[in-house]
Amino acid sequence: MKSIHLKSRAFVLAGLIFGFIAGAILYLTESPEATNWLVYEYEMGTELPDHLSADTLIKKDGIFFRNAISSYADTLKESNIKRHDIKIYSDRCIPVPELKEQFNELSEGYDVSYVSSKCTSSKSLLTIFKYTLIGLFLGALIQFLLNLRRKEPKTD
Repeated sequence: MKSIHLKSRAFVLAGLIFGFIAGAILYLTESPEATNWLVYEYEMGTELPDHLSADTLIKKDGIFFRNAISSYADTLKESNIKRHDIKIYSDRCIPVPELKEQFNELSEGYDVSYVSSKCTSSKSLLTIFKYTLIGLFLGALIQFLLNLRRKEPKTD
């Protein structure tokens, strides 16, 4: 009885296992890159260097800093404030104190202030979960289509 039940669900189980293995392989081969976002602001009349006032890419100690002008900050013009984002590409999420220290080195001598920061990492266990679900779905779809072909509709 159990072997018949497992045999009837073979494609579902195979899809589940294949999806889990594919997700685990992709998870293990992903490079652990992280993007740290740092938001800073300054008064509109403040003179800033090009690397803080334009969309630029800076490399310092093997870490890439990309200054990006954000559009959501246009609402602050009434307050005479401009706000920019810096994307920091590194191999890990950088702790906030270290992030502030690096930003202070970039903005040394200029009147800018740190607002907030966050980190998003590209390496996540969600990869394994996604591929497992995709494998499960494909296995169930194959099983469903095969069952449609095998069984003829009953007529009364």
